[in-house]
Amino acid sequence: MEKKKRGLSLLAALMALCTMLTSPVWGAESTEEGAAEDAAYYAAYFAMTEANLTAGSDQAETNLGDLVADAMRWKAEKAGEKADAALIAAASLDSAAAISAGDVARGTIRDLLPGEDTLCVIRVTGEQLLEALEAATRESPAASETFPQVSGLTFTVNGLVSYLEGESYSDTAYFAPAQPGRRITVSTVGEREFRSAATYTIATTGSIAAGGTAYGAFAGAVVVYDEGETLESVVMEYIAEALSGVISAEQYGSAQERIRVIGYQDVSADSWYAPGINFVTTRSLMQGSGGYFYPDREMSRAMVASALYRMAGSPAVVGHSPFLDVAEDAWYADAVMWAAERGLINGTGDGYFQPDGSITREQLAAILFRYAEMAIPTGSLDRYTDSDSVSAYAREAMRWAVGAGLIGGATETTLNPQGTATRAQTATILMRYAMS
Repeated sequence: MEKKKRGLSLLAALMALCTMLTSPVWGAESTEEGAAEDAAYYAAYFAMTEANLTAGSDQAETNLGDLVADAMRWKAEKAGEKADAALIAAASLDSAAAISAGDVARGTIRDLLPGEDTLCVIRVTGEQLLEALEAATRESPAASETFPQVSGLTFTVNGLVSYLEGESYSDTAYFAPAQPGRRITVSTVGEREFRSAATYTIATTGSIAAGGTAYGAFAGAVVVYDEGETLESVVMEYIAEALSGVISAEQYGSAQERIRVIGYQDVSADSWYAPGINFVTTRSLMQGSGGYFYPDREMSRAMVASALYRMAGSPAVVGHSPFLDVAEDAWYADAVMWAAERGLINGTGDGYFQPDGSITREQLAAILFRYAEMAIPTGSLDRYTDSDSVSAYAREAMRWAVGAGLIGGATETTLNPQGTATRAQTATILMRYAMS
């Protein structure tokens, strides 16, 4: 009877303990303690940065993107899988994240990588890599959650060339490129020249390794490492061990020029003037500002002189500016001096050039006619109802420009010779001239 009582007492004690462990009070205390420990862990500083780091990773390379991609590549090698390159999509990074110079808390890294992405290492062919990059940057230069940040990889994406859709990737809203390499040029992988037939080891995220979103080219890729390590832990480990807790300004003060994006927010790849703007941009004849080209803005006299000067190879210029309104240190000073010396663009009188003055269509034709030197007029202006309004000095030049296909009518029946030449029109005319 005593044994039975002791057995019942033991059973009652166990039941009481279970009740206590599962009671709201006990659970609340346990949860609160865990939350406090968690908060203390992430609030603690574990490193410092000499540079201001910014994400903004959805349309251009960033120094934070470089840091994260470098960490992934480093961790893969530490795990025994030497990666030629690393790649992470913008969706895995908080594009609004920023880390100010100074101490860095663990929570800052957690906030940079808010998802549950894990490190995964795969093997792919150069063809698969090219296709993936083409598809992932299809919106460039516009922002996209698939835009990559990379390590051990350099490439150029030309957003002034249209993306041609092929077949859709399974279970996604994304389409494979019909012509991989049409917009993307890969220069190096693993610090060596890119070869489409080569096989590359890539450190990436689990979702990309599975061929998710625009990375359908990686579906079925050979996975060589996947231990479920979070990117958060990978990046903190890289900073603490590989960088000895210091993110240096020398290494990460700015983006490391791994990705070049050609394009402008105000120039669609499908616009009629995109080829011309692509031509002048890639040859550094004309440039935009702040991510915009301003295609409808008036072309100035200084801009025209500069574009032709660059087209001529930017020859050395000696002497001083002959114009009162062209400062010696102006960005267009050499170009204006060169254009004036060659008689391409004359001053406006009284020692002035008026660099900001606009250029008309007939003036542009006349300037190009002089630049071409031995050009022979072969065109006719008879089809245009306003041909009589072409100024006498520009008549021969306009005939040449029309005959050479450089300048078309403002409409089917009008030339609008005194109309202002826009930046888009000028870019197109320069392209036609260079290709004629």
